[in-house]
Amino acid sequence: MDLGLAPDMFDSFIRYQKKLRDQLVKLQSKYKFELVNANRSVNTVHRDLRARVQRVLERHTPPKQDAVDVPDSTGNGNRQTVAITHKETTS
Repeated sequence: MDLGLAPDMFDSFIRYQKKLRDQLVKLQSKYKFELVNANRSVNTVHRDLRARVQRVLERHTPPKQDAVDVPDSTGNGNRQTVAITHKETTS
């Protein structure tokens, strides 16, 4: 598709690409997008993206919880449900 940004289709395409890149740079600045070096092998870029996504998920995933039925503190035989949070440890 030629947007007619220049008399020559090739020059028009180059201008379009520059405008597109300029807008992406503005979006990156506004929304703090991370830049990814795509001048690497597909496998390297894939590993890099997976690692970045994993870090985001780890920051935003709530800890695991289990519910346990335990006697309440009144001593009258009633029970209450208590949530137990599992904190992940790293070695």
